[in-house]
Amino acid sequence: MTAVAEDSVRPLPVPVAAGPVRAPATVRARRRVRLLRMVPLALVLGIVAVLYGVNLQGYPEFNNDDEGTYFAQAWAVATQGTTAHYTYWYDHPPVGWIQLAVLLKPLQWIWGGDGIPAATAGRGMMTLVAVASAAMIYRVARNIGVPKPLALAAPLVWALSPLTLNLERQIFLDNIALVWLLACFALVTGKPKLHHHVAAGAAFGMAVLSKETAALALPAILVALYISSWARTRAFSFVGFLGTGAFMVSGWLLFAAVKNELFPGPGHVSLWEAIVWQLQGREGAGFMFTQGSGANNILKGWLSHDPYLVTGGMLLSVVALFFRQSRSIALVPVVYFAVALRGGYIPGMYIVTPLPFFALAVVFATWKLWQAATSRYRAIQYVGRTVVAGMVAASLLVITPSWAAESVRAVTEDQNVPYREALAYVDANLPRNTRVLTDDNTWNDLVKMGWNADGWSGPIWHFKLDRDPLARARNLPGGWKDVDYVFLGRGMEVFVGGEILGEENAPLAYAALSHGELVKAWGPVGSQVRLLKVNPDKDPVDPEWMRMHPDLAPTVSVQP
Repeated sequence: MTAVAEDSVRPLPVPVAAGPVRAPATVRARRRVRLLRMVPLALVLGIVAVLYGVNLQGYPEFNNDDEGTYFAQAWAVATQGTTAHYTYWYDHPPVGWIQLAVLLKPLQWIWGGDGIPAATAGRGMMTLVAVASAAMIYRVARNIGVPKPLALAAPLVWALSPLTLNLERQIFLDNIALVWLLACFALVTGKPKLHHHVAAGAAFGMAVLSKETAALALPAILVALYISSWARTRAFSFVGFLGTGAFMVSGWLLFAAVKNELFPGPGHVSLWEAIVWQLQGREGAGFMFTQGSGANNILKGWLSHDPYLVTGGMLLSVVALFFRQSRSIALVPVVYFAVALRGGYIPGMYIVTPLPFFALAVVFATWKLWQAATSRYRAIQYVGRTVVAGMVAASLLVITPSWAAESVRAVTEDQNVPYREALAYVDANLPRNTRVLTDDNTWNDLVKMGWNADGWSGPIWHFKLDRDPLARARNLPGGWKDVDYVFLGRGMEVFVGGEILGEENAPLAYAALSHGELVKAWGPVGSQVRLLKVNPDKDPVDPEWMRMHPDLAPTVSVQP
């Protein structure tokens, strides 16, 4: 038996009572510092949330039919299991309003209720989109080298612009596409990691599937990818980005192919027909700088809301092209502007995508100007920075009054009182079995108030009366004469006499309007909400004349 040395026998460890594991003091201190550093950004995002989440039912006016259309299509996805409330005809990819449909129920809990226009819930999603977009703008500013304090100004410049306030609060696919596009830039301009570039491709695909015009930003994204990627792995970054983006976008083509709607054929819509219509079937807006052209009128509309960010942002975007860090950011508005100059169709919300890049160009140029004023000679540096600070202060003095006034209007002014009064009157006086020709904003509200949602036996979207002949023949054999009333909200009235509701382009809708007898009008002359009773035996009257002379039009009973 082998002897064991006494000092080689060690006692067993004494168990220690289990207790909470506390992080070292240095780790806890770092966490607190990180949280404190997030406070300024949180405050900025809080400002954006208030500006874009308060008074959604009051500002801006419900005068754009697109808002109601996208909300109605989201409603159809969420409640009917279809891609649209009428026949889906590939005018835009459905992913934009599908995202809205996913959030529709919780949005209606927050922004729903009696007396609140139905589309207000959709504007609630635009609040979330605005906050997310502001966060992405800050991230992109940091990625291109802007210091933290100045980077916080970028989302504020974008969010406080009166033009952004007007457009970003409305239910536009451009707003949904924008947040994905900004996420793509945040990933591409950040650390050169392959998985970031693959994720950027997915974000770009989502942007294009939300609104196809986001594809115009592709050259700028490729420039950003080239600048930020490592030379030895650049090919992998491009393949990862382009492959993922192409895979995402091809889903729309596959969707059409599976439904046998990729190419024209008897008895169905097609993706190809929609593409041809988008590119060639819509009337061009003309040259942007030709007085009186459609594009010139749109430009004037943008400048009337905010001449400062539009002009200053465009000029500084050209300047930012000469800096490697900001070249890709500046290229976005330059490309969009170049496309606009070709004279094709330009919608009013076309400016939505360039606006945040204008803000980034302004902030980046300010930072570069501040850097240029830096000198090793203290006296020269003092003078240079004083001049730069004076220029910034003077700009703020000029811009702040109009921007502050519009911000106050956005959260306080109710521009939709006439519309809600008209809805209340219709709710109280019109039977639910009447056919009402109207815009898609009101379509949603009538369905909410109990009208049939089949599209033909209750509210009828004016766009479909002339442009869906097969469904019209089945449901309205008498054409416009089967319409009982016309609810002429601001979203429909802006089209009267023009390309959408002119006698030549929409003869049936125009006939219903011209044979309408005024029941009641709400709001100031020239921008009223009106209810008309259709009388086929009445002599036709120019709808534009009636709009300008409602006091000369006799009122009639609402009884059918």
